[in-house]
Amino acid sequence: MPLSNKFIAILVKKIKQSLIDAHINKITMLSETDFLISKSKNCKEKLFISLNAHEPFITLCEENRIFSSLSNNFLLILKKELEDGRILALEKISSDRIIHMTITNTNDAYKKYIRHLYLELIPNQANMILTDNDNKIITLLRQSSFNKNIRLLLKGSTYIPPVSSSNSDFSKFEQEQNKLIHQEIFENIYNDLGVYSVIKTKTSKELSLNDLYNNYLTTMEENHRSNLHSKVTSVIFHQLKSLNKKLTSLQNELKATDKMEEYKLYGDLLLTYQDGIKIDYTQQVAEIDEYRFAFDPAKSIVENANSYYQKYAKIKRSIGHLQEQISVTKDKLSYFEMLKQQLLSCSDDDLKGLEFELIEKGFIRKKILKKQTNKTNGISQPYYYFVDNIKIGFGRNNYQNNYLTFTLAKPDFYFLHAKNAPGSHVIIFADNPSKQVIEVAASIAIINSKLSDGEVLITQKKNVKKINSFGKVSLNSYESIIIKQIDPLLEQKIKTLRKN
Repeated sequence: MPLSNKFIAILVKKIKQSLIDAHINKITMLSETDFLISKSKNCKEKLFISLNAHEPFITLCEENRIFSSLSNNFLLILKKELEDGRILALEKISSDRIIHMTITNTNDAYKKYIRHLYLELIPNQANMILTDNDNKIITLLRQSSFNKNIRLLLKGSTYIPPVSSSNSDFSKFEQEQNKLIHQEIFENIYNDLGVYSVIKTKTSKELSLNDLYNNYLTTMEENHRSNLHSKVTSVIFHQLKSLNKKLTSLQNELKATDKMEEYKLYGDLLLTYQDGIKIDYTQQVAEIDEYRFAFDPAKSIVENANSYYQKYAKIKRSIGHLQEQISVTKDKLSYFEMLKQQLLSCSDDDLKGLEFELIEKGFIRKKILKKQTNKTNGISQPYYYFVDNIKIGFGRNNYQNNYLTFTLAKPDFYFLHAKNAPGSHVIIFADNPSKQVIEVAASIAIINSKLSDGEVLITQKKNVKKINSFGKVSLNSYESIIIKQIDPLLEQKIKTLRKN
């Protein structure tokens, strides 16, 4: 349910006094639809604008987190025109859910100019439009097409507000509340029975402007994680299904090459026993002693023999290719089995690492920002566990594994990995660890491979080499440790461990 005219009017009234005469310090784009406008450097309050298609709204918030801002031409023009400007006026256009902000700024020639920012908080038509003082559109978030039934919204055209789409100032929920409470105190009622308009909360307390933002952001992050987890899971399981099907097909093709020697035999028989061949033209078969095989009556004996030799040669050529494809497919299957294993125990940052990896390899189509790297947002940062003041590091995705082993680990540190199972690289940050430290590190390798016991390979990091297959390594030499039982307390600690 979208925000009502009345609710937006209340928001504007409460926000207005904090924004008038405020300077715009910075504009940040949190997502394709969400923006933060920071006031002066020392002011904690920020204006949050959400142009979410279903629930657009604005509010003031106290946000101290550092966001990795997105960037596009729309944002760059907003920053150029509005940053360092001063907010002169803020009002709601009475006819609809549209907020009009007037900003003054100074250009490089020290000449003042006026800009108008229109926030259209209309469900399914939410938009942000920047115009000059003559109401000519400078930039806008969403353009409209040349449809005579839709108002024209293009750069350079004159801004025309939409025809009012609100039938009532109040939502159905608010209308019900109005029957129960006095109109004068309605503006102070931000929450009742756990819900106020579209803003959901887990408590029945009165909501502040900052609460509106936090509730929305929490929901947005939960939805993002859910969508991201669904997307990554879908890609991994689709690839596993597809690769298993491909492997079965390739193996069947390779098995069919067993007939290769039969084709050569039939060709030899036809050439060797030309005078002793019995040909059944009705059944189109040839018989030589106990052998009975297909024969094309339209061809001579020699031509039939050559046909069998050609089939033999074709299959022989295909064997090498099939064996190579089977090897490649098995390697890919192993890779996605490893990702599936990592998916089972990943945190938010680990999940972003999996997504980034799948984007880089072309399995997920998404534009990667130039400033974004695999080390942003903790994607490549490993996990740490301490035993007797000795640090044990391990990864839960391939970026963390590679960063841990080939960037952080020194040559004399110890590397551990569960044998013949996908899982973590485990590094002991010491060149002479005790038996207890080694056993704990080996147990961590078993835990992160989803095993209850097993064999763990251990060697110094200098014996570990990268190979072409991402996430895999080769060991020049190693020893083995057998873990027969996992300490339940250690297993619980490792599964719930967070990054420092």
